[in-house]
Amino acid sequence: MKIVIFLLVLSNSIKCYSQIEQVELKSKPNTSTQTFKYDSTIFDNTNMRDDDKVGGLVKESDLNYVKRFIGQEVIVLPKSHKYIHNDIYAFVGYGANYDGDSKFYRKFDMIQDIRTKVYNPVKGGDIGSYIDYLTDYNSLAGKKLKISDILHDIKFSANKPCYKLINESNEDIIYYYGQKSYLYNRMELYNIPEPFLVVGYFEKLKQTYLNKDFIFSNKNTRNKNTRNKNLIDNENLIDNNTGNNIDDFINSEWKCTKIALADYTDSKYQKITIILYNNNGNEIAMELKKFQIQFISKEQYIEQIENEQIENEKIEKEKRNKEKEKQENEEKLIAIKQIENEKIEKEKINREKQEKLIDKKNIENIKLAKANNEIKKKLRKENLIKKYGYEYGTTIFEGQVAIGMTKEMCIDAWGKPHDINRTVGKEYIMEQWVYNLKSYLYFDKSGLLKTIQN
Repeated sequence: MKIVIFLLVLSNSIKCYSQIEQVELKSKPNTSTQTFKYDSTIFDNTNMRDDDKVGGLVKESDLNYVKRFIGQEVIVLPKSHKYIHNDIYAFVGYGANYDGDSKFYRKFDMIQDIRTKVYNPVKGGDIGSYIDYLTDYNSLAGKKLKISDILHDIKFSANKPCYKLINESNEDIIYYYGQKSYLYNRMELYNIPEPFLVVGYFEKLKQTYLNKDFIFSNKNTRNKNTRNKNLIDNENLIDNNTGNNIDDFINSEWKCTKIALADYTDSKYQKITIILYNNNGNEIAMELKKFQIQFISKEQYIEQIENEQIENEKIEKEKRNKEKEKQENEEKLIAIKQIENEKIEKEKINREKQEKLIDKKNIENIKLAKANNEIKKKLRKENLIKKYGYEYGTTIFEGQVAIGMTKEMCIDAWGKPHDINRTVGKEYIMEQWVYNLKSYLYFDKSGLLKTIQN
């Protein structure tokens, strides 16, 4: 499907109809009081904040803000012949010859009959019909107008400013009331509304993009605001000369050769379109907003690559530092563990040595004690034999008692008794020594052992 694109050539020094070059394309269409200085980049509605797009009456501060456009030249955008709409007047033969959403008037005072104030009304409509109140849009499409003043008729349009325009081709004075939805009237206040294209903005686009190199960057696409996702086309780029898909276009390099106006199915008016050319002989045409999302300048791309390289080097350095730190920590842990193991091993060896020394000392003590006991036994035996004679001395040494022993001998043999029972008769005295339940010694009155009971 072919699309007609108009290349718009604008010049501030020529006060006449703008020159329009037709270019045939095969690409697919995409669906307090304060004075403000004019900024030629402000026309881009993609930079609007959501909180600016709210309803409300025009305030004095709003008018002072929008008045920065006074003195600027604008082009009346041609209608898009591919626009799909359901306006009932498209079916009665008027086609794009009128614009139900844009009204141009010859006078500012709208209190009287509006039909007498309409600028270049559409011809052929029934008297009193809605079409009779509309301007013949084709009489203005593509014309250059100058904003001489911005007014506010609170009686006629409380929520919209009125643009006083001068048709530079015939010096006609024209008043324009935009018919945007009430909800979006503040967008009109902060930007010149459709169907106008600010010449200064268009010139700024040419200075910014024309004959400059750009890169199709998928990274740039991913980083864009989510409300622009509907502008992102995931299909292949289409060659404008052949109509064929262009492969491997990610990060491909292109040069902006033209800035034109083109028909789109999703817009009532033609849109600004960027035409790009690459070294392979491919040519593409892309809507401005989509271009701004999917392309970045070559300088930005190089800077992006350099920043990515710096970031990657930073990440790699941090990774190496972490690995080095991890390795050093592991080596420290190994060294600490080794020191602990050596300490444990040393303590074990010392303990074993200590235990061996203790065992050796114990053995020596046991031997010494045994030797001492043998010496003591020998001395005791010798002393007992020397004291009581060999027979009694040997018996006592062996822990035995014998009849005839004295009490002293028995004590040396068995030790002192647990208990002593004394029996006194008329002719005798008997003493019983109790050692345990089964051992008893009986002594006569002379103190000699007479009886042994076991």
